[in-house]
Amino acid sequence: MKRILICSVFVLGAALWGAAQDAALPADYAATGNQFLQVCDHPGPPTLEMFECNAYVEGVVAGSELTFQLSPGKHRPQLYCIPSGVTLGQNLQVVIAFIKAHPAQAHLQTRTLIFVATSEAFPCPKAALKHPQK
Repeated sequence: MKRILICSVFVLGAALWGAAQDAALPADYAATGNQFLQVCDHPGPPTLEMFECNAYVEGVVAGSELTFQLSPGKHRPQLYCIPSGVTLGQNLQVVIAFIKAHPAQAHLQTRTLIFVATSEAFPCPKAALKHPQK
């Protein structure tokens, strides 16, 4: 329960922070993978944009995890299982690498690409994906 509350607060904070900062960004990183790369994929020291990119990725991931946990009908499988110890920066790099490796999908919404990248990088064990017998 504590983790759900913490995730909810983080997601809300990330959403509010992102909304407040939209005017300062050169592109809408949430719109497409192409725009996400424009803002979030650059070498050098961390910037405000990188913080926002990390917060956005974490917000999508945490929101998805909360949806899995609160969904009615426990028969729905969780589609990714992020191991403990994975950092925000690591998760951001997973998403950036996925978009670069799949340029034909870079026009899709960023949240979709985050979900697919996370599912591919951190799949759940087979046992967690089985549907119960009816």
